[in-house]
Amino acid sequence: MEWRRIDVEIGDSKESEDSDTVEISMGFDTDAKAMHSDFLSELTHLTEVQERHYNVIREIESEVQRISVSPLDEFVSEFGAELSEYEISIPFKTTNISGISMETKDDDEGQLVRIIESERFGGLIKSFRLPLGKGVIGAGIEGEILSVKLDNYSPGSV
Repeated sequence: MEWRRIDVEIGDSKESEDSDTVEISMGFDTDAKAMHSDFLSELTHLTEVQERHYNVIREIESEVQRISVSPLDEFVSEFGAELSEYEISIPFKTTNISGISMETKDDDEGQLVRIIESERFGGLIKSFRLPLGKGVIGAGIEGEILSVKLDNYSPGSV
């Protein structure tokens, strides 16, 4: 079974607040900091590179099938997350909230969840297994908290 990407909705975050405040007119009076801010706010020119990078990473991961998968309780403990019956709240201290993505994959033992933080700031790939009968139905970021919404689930029902 292939990994399925989960759309992570970005709510009221630091990144969305700052993105509208960058107004730069290029000229001799522009400094390096302003030019760098403009470059980072207009990353659409790197879309092709990001897609190729993602494909290369996906190929490498498919060759290395022995991904370290943590049980959910171990993941919650390691990241200081909070777990309720239908939600996992995971704190993320990152300057690139939009660089967080999530994927799921079904197997015989339930659903695997993989959280990927943009490699631009060091990267992080962490996988964990949900209890049998639970599955991800959505995710969102509010401030520095990634909320993973869960529901009753059986493999192949999505």
